[in-house]
Amino acid sequence: MNNIQSTHLLHLHKACIQNQLVIFIGAGVSANSRVPTWKDLTESFKNELPSSIKNETDDMKVAQIYKDTYGEKAYLDKVQNVLKDGKVAFNPIHRAILQLNPVHIITTNYDNLIEQSIKSYYKQYDIITKDSDLPYYRYPNKVVKMHGDFRSGNIVLTEEDYYNYAANFPLTRSFVTSLFTTNVVLFIGFSFSDLNLKMILNDIKTILNSNMQRVYLLTTDNVDNETHKYYENKGINIVDFNPDDYISNDYKFGIENEELKILDSSQGKSLYKQLKIIGGIDNDYADDLLDIVYKRLNSIQTELTIIGDGLKYFFPKGSFQYWNLHSTGLQIVSQYFADLSDKLRTYKGRRAFVSTHPQKQRFFLLQQAYLSQIYQIDGFKIITPANQKKIINSFDEKHPIDYFFDLDFNSLYQALRLLEKQGFNYSYKDLFLPYLLCRIGKYYDAYKRYIILLPELWDKKLYILYYICLYNLHHIQNGIYNETYSNPNIDSDNILSEIKQFDLDTILLKLPVDKALKDTLKDLISYRLFSEKARDVEELFREIHRQKKQADRGGASWNNNIYNLVAKFQRTIHFCLLNCIEYSNPYFPNLVKDTISGIVNSHITPSNKLSFGIDVTRIDALDQTHLSILIFLISTNELSKLFKQFDANEIIFDNDAITEFETLIMNLYQSLFKDGRFKRLPFNIEIVSNIIGNMVFLIGKSKNTFSNESIEKLYSIIHNLWGTSLGNTVGKVLHLIVEKHPPTDEMAMNLLEDSILLYPYDSVCLANAVKKQLKNDNLIFDRIMDVSVLHKNSDGQLGLVLYEVLPPTLQKQFGEYAQRYTKQLLMYLYIIDSIKTKIIDIKHFKELLNTPNISSKEQLTLVCWYLAKMRKNKMYSNTYSIIDDFGNQYEQYIFYLNPFDYQNTGALDAEWILKLDDTDIIKLSRNVEIKKILNNAIVSNSMEKIYSDRLVRLLL
Repeated sequence: MNNIQSTHLLHLHKACIQNQLVIFIGAGVSANSRVPTWKDLTESFKNELPSSIKNETDDMKVAQIYKDTYGEKAYLDKVQNVLKDGKVAFNPIHRAILQLNPVHIITTNYDNLIEQSIKSYYKQYDIITKDSDLPYYRYPNKVVKMHGDFRSGNIVLTEEDYYNYAANFPLTRSFVTSLFTTNVVLFIGFSFSDLNLKMILNDIKTILNSNMQRVYLLTTDNVDNETHKYYENKGINIVDFNPDDYISNDYKFGIENEELKILDSSQGKSLYKQLKIIGGIDNDYADDLLDIVYKRLNSIQTELTIIGDGLKYFFPKGSFQYWNLHSTGLQIVSQYFADLSDKLRTYKGRRAFVSTHPQKQRFFLLQQAYLSQIYQIDGFKIITPANQKKIINSFDEKHPIDYFFDLDFNSLYQALRLLEKQGFNYSYKDLFLPYLLCRIGKYYDAYKRYIILLPELWDKKLYILYYICLYNLHHIQNGIYNETYSNPNIDSDNILSEIKQFDLDTILLKLPVDKALKDTLKDLISYRLFSEKARDVEELFREIHRQKKQADRGGASWNNNIYNLVAKFQRTIHFCLLNCIEYSNPYFPNLVKDTISGIVNSHITPSNKLSFGIDVTRIDALDQTHLSILIFLISTNELSKLFKQFDANEIIFDNDAITEFETLIMNLYQSLFKDGRFKRLPFNIEIVSNIIGNMVFLIGKSKNTFSNESIEKLYSIIHNLWGTSLGNTVGKVLHLIVEKHPPTDEMAMNLLEDSILLYPYDSVCLANAVKKQLKNDNLIFDRIMDVSVLHKNSDGQLGLVLYEVLPPTLQKQFGEYAQRYTKQLLMYLYIIDSIKTKIIDIKHFKELLNTPNISSKEQLTLVCWYLAKMRKNKMYSNTYSIIDDFGNQYEQYIFYLNPFDYQNTGALDAEWILKLDDTDIIKLSRNVEIKKILNNAIVSNSMEKIYSDRLVRLLL
C-alpha cells in the first residue's frame, strides 16, 4: 500500500475516534442485500414505456416520464416493488458502518435497511426523512434520508424532484451542507458514475467553496492514477486500498467469517473488510505491543495518573483474546507476552529487549502496572520484589488526598493554602484544590474553582480534565445544596440549574479525544465502572460467605476469592482518588458494603485444613488496606450492622495496621490540639464523624492491644467534639471501647455526661460500662442532677442502669419520677422490681395496665412474671386486685402464681419455665408431662442455645 492510502486510512480512523466522521451511504450498500440498482429501476420503467424511450440515457427523465404517464400512486408502487421495499434485510456492511460510530449518517437510499440495523444493534439515532423531522430530536446523532423515504412518500427520483430539491428540502439541504464544514465525510456505496454523488458534491462545493473538510470516497475498484488526480481536483480523496494487505497483520480487525459468508459478491466482501480495517487501524498498527501501550498511556499522563479498567481500551484490537483482571494481575491470553516470556529467558533475548525498549519506557510501564495492581500478565511477572521498592520510591511526590486519609488536617490545610496561591499547572494537579475542598465538605468553594478551571482547560485542549470537572460538578450537587443550610448566601437553585445544563452524554460524544479515552469516560458516566465491579464483588463475597459456612461445618477450600475481591475494589477506588474523580453514585455504597462483607467473612472463617495440609483461604489478620476501607468508606451504623449480621465479635489487625491505626489517632489529635489546647476543625465535623465512629467500633471489636497514649488521645478527641454530630454517631458504639480500654474515671464521667446531656437514649450501653468502672472504684456519678434527663427518651432505662452509682437523693427522686412517668408497662415493672420501690402510684399503674403496649409473646411472659412477683409481695398488697384483674386473663400469670399446682399443662410453654430458678425447674420436671414439654423444646431447637444448654444440664 502506498503512503497516500495509508494517510487516508489514518485520517478516517482519527475522525472515527474523535467523533468527526459523517458517512454517506449510496445504493451500493443496499445492493449487498440484493436490492436492485438504480439502473435496474430505470430499465423496469422503460419496459412499460413506449419503445422510443428505450435509448434514453437520462435516468431522471425516464422516471419523470413514467410518473407523468401512470400517475404518482402507480409510480410509487412501481418503485417500492422493484426496490423490494419491506422484503429485504440489512447486511454485515450496515453493521460495519455502525461500528465506526459515525456522528451522522446520510443516505440517498429510500429503503429502511439502515434503520433495521440501528434497531438491531441498539444504536441511538434520530431518523430524519423530511424537513419537519429536524426540529424534533432525542439524540445527538441522526440518520438523514436526504432523498426521502417510502414511508413519507417523498422520494427524490424524477427530474422535477431534483430541480425542486432546494425548495422542497431547504432544512435538510442546509443541515447536510453544514456537515462538510466541521466533519470528515466518507462516501460508501457510490460509483464514479453515480448521478447522486456528482450532484451532491457540485451542490456542496458551490456553496462552501474552500471551506470543506476532507471528503473521501471508498471503493473496491482498483483506480488508476489519472482518475485519482481527476477526483482530487474535485475535492475527493479516493480510498481504494486492498484489504487483504492488512488481514495478515498480527492485530486483527474483528472481521468475522460468518458475516463474510452472508455477502455474495467479492466487492461486498472487500467493502466489509475495508470498513473493519478503518475502524481498527491506527498509527501504531505495525509497532511492538509495548510500544503501542506506552505511547498511548504516556500521551495522557498530563491529565490522568492511571487509566484503571480503561486499560483494556488502550491495547490494540486483536492483541488479546479476553480481559480478566484477577487478584494479582491480568489474564489476556496474549501471544505477545507468551513470546516475550520465552525471549527473556535467554541473555541474548534480554539484551535485545533492553535495546529496543528504553529504560524510560520500561520504568514508566512498571509504574503504571504497580498503580493498577497488575503484578503479572498471563503469568509473566512484571512487579517483583527486586523492582517493587524502586517503583514505590519513585513516587516521591505525595498526593494531597493522602493527607485526608492520614487524618493529617494540619498538612491538608497547608496544602490547600499552597494550592490556592499557585496558578494553573495545566495538568491533573489543577484538580487537587477542588477535590480536597470536597473531601472536607466545602462543596461551594469547590464549585467556584471548577467553574474557573473549565474555560482554562478547554482553551489548553485538556479535554479529559475538562470533562472530569463537569463530571465532578454533577456529583457534588447535593453537597452544594446541603451547604445552603449553613450558608444562606449560596444561590443553590441557580448553581444546580447551571450544572444540569451540562449534558455529560452529549459533551462526551462531541469531545475531541481518542476513542479509548471516550470508552473509559463512558464507563465512568454510565456507572459501568462501578456497576460491573459491584456485581463482581457481590459474587465473590457470596462465594466467600459460602466458603465460611462450609468451614463452620468442618470443611475447607483453597482459593483466591478474597484477594480478587479486594483487588477489584482497590483498582476502582484508586482510579477515582488518583485522578480526583468523585465516586459518589448509586452503586458505590453496595460496592463498599460487599467488599467489607467479604473481608469480614473471610476473617472470621475457621482455619481448617484440606486433607493435603493446605489451610482454608482466609484473612488471618486485617492489614492497612482492609483498615482503610473499614474506616473511611462506610458509616458507623452500616459497619455495625454488617458485623452483627455475620456474628463478627472479634477481629485481629496485623502490626502494620495497628501502627497505621495509632498514627491516624495521633494525626487527628495534633490537628485538633495545639500546645495542648483544643481548636475546632474549620469545617463541618460530619466529615469525620463516621471515621471516628468506625475507629471506636473497630478498637472495641479488636483483640489487639493499643497503646494507652493512643486510647487516651482518642477519648480526648471524642470528649471535645461531642457537642457536634459526632456524639450521635459515636454514642452508639462508645461502650465497646470503654469496656475493653477503660478511660480514667474523670474521662469516663466526662464522656457519660456528654452522652446523657445530648443523646440519653444512646447512653444506656455506655452507662452500663461506666457504671461497672465506677462501682469497682467506689465512685458516685454526680454529674447529672436533673432526674428527668435520666428518664426521658430512655423511658427510665438509663436511670435504672445508673441507679447503683447515683447519689442517694437522686436515687429517691428517680424512683418517684419513674412511678409517674414511665410509659411502658414492662419497663415500669422492671424498675419497680429492681429498685424495690415501696410506694406505688395506683392511678398511673392502672393506666399502664389498661394500655400495656405489649408487642410480643416474650414481653407478655415477662410482664406476667413480674406481676406474679408483685402479687406475692405483701409490700404491694394495695395493688392485688388490679394485678389480678389484669393477670387472670393470661395463663402465664396463673402459672407463675403457683407453678406446682398449675393444671393446664396443655397450654404450658417451655419458655415460661425458664424464668424459674434451677431448683424449681428440677422439681417441675418430675412431672412427666412437663418433662416431655421441656425435652421437645430442646429437640426442636426452638430456643436460644444458652437456654437449651441450661435445660439439658438440669434435666440430665
